Amino acid sequence: MVKADTDKIVELPNRDHIEAEACAWIAQLDGDKTPSAEDLAALREWIGRSPVHQQELQRLATLWGDLNQLTDLAPALNSLASQHPQQSLGSLLKQRLKQLLTPRKPMAPVLGLLAMLSLGLLLWNDYQIEPLQRLYTTEIGQQQRAQLPDGSVLHINTGSRVAVDFDRHKRTVQLLQGEAHFEVAHDKSRPFEVFAGAGMVRAVGTAFSVHLLDQQVEVTVTEGRVELASQIPTQPQGNEQTATSTQPLELTQLAAGQNTSFNHSVKPIKTLRHDQLARKLSWRDGMLVFSGESLESVIKEVSRYTTQTIVITDPAIRDVRIGGYFKAGETQAIMEVLALSFGIKVQHINKNLIHLSKASPAG
Repeated sequence: MVKADTDKIVELPNRDHIEAEACAWIAQLDGDKTPSAEDLAALREWIGRSPVHQQELQRLATLWGDLNQLTDLAPALNSLASQHPQQSLGSLLKQRLKQLLTPRKPMAPVLGLLAMLSLGLLLWNDYQIEPLQRLYTTEIGQQQRAQLPDGSVLHINTGSRVAVDFDRHKRTVQLLQGEAHFEVAHDKSRPFEVFAGAGMVRAVGTAFSVHLLDQQVEVTVTEGRVELASQIPTQPQGNEQTATSTQPLELTQLAAGQNTSFNHSVKPIKTLRHDQLARKLSWRDGMLVFSGESLESVIKEVSRYTTQTIVITDPAIRDVRIGGYFKAGETQAIMEVLALSFGIKVQHINKNLIHLSKASPAG
């Protein structure tokens, strides 16, 4: 059975819980009292957990009135903060908002909410562009799910290495080994680029998986559309370094439900049925699903989730068609099904080596 690293799993946000927290922030910060340094730190951390937190603040704020003026206020507030670094940002925000809103009918609750929301938006923007350089790894049989600073979600399969390099200008990822699925947060100004093998996959806001096997790269799109470059002019130096974004030499478009692979050229694009797409992505649920694949293909996939070596010693059974729904990493259970249902002899040579051959007729 696959053992996930539970300390590194990031749970998806719950809307009801976030709404309650947003209401609590409004109740705490609405008023004339300037937020303390601890308040600001806590608010920054809360906003940075997910884009949904920012969206919930905006949604609740619209209940209080027209917020169009926030667009005009943002540059002024940034300038004001840089001129008075000794003052807290919360104090500057309230001071500036009071100056701009004084001629209008007093609306103390709205004033406090606008100050809080403006602060939240500025802190969220700062969080979005906070640099991140990190290497995510999984051992054989492990999977990992992580949320990136921009709100994108990274799901890494067994035996994989993914290097992430984010800053205010770029979102660059290099798949160094294995397989990963990306749920990309929309940011048109910073395309999300995944380098693997000799090519690159570029997206703005979409979802797709990339599997690197030797130098062959397989891409499957689950949502939206991506752009493939089967060759890039320069390659990253060193296994642990992320690639530099470059203008691709060859571009290919891939839409949701489509799959292809490439090395130095892109193979014909396939449009997958819903069940085929589900099988491709079943690993995210810790499952392996086969529907008529050859034994050779099945063993290659099963071997990714175990340290045991599985060898087909009888060429006559390589093309035996296999179907079934298995838990990734439960090698013994898979071997038992092969023996009972597909006429395959399973020999455990030692604890690390398994041989497969055609079973002898009974009797």
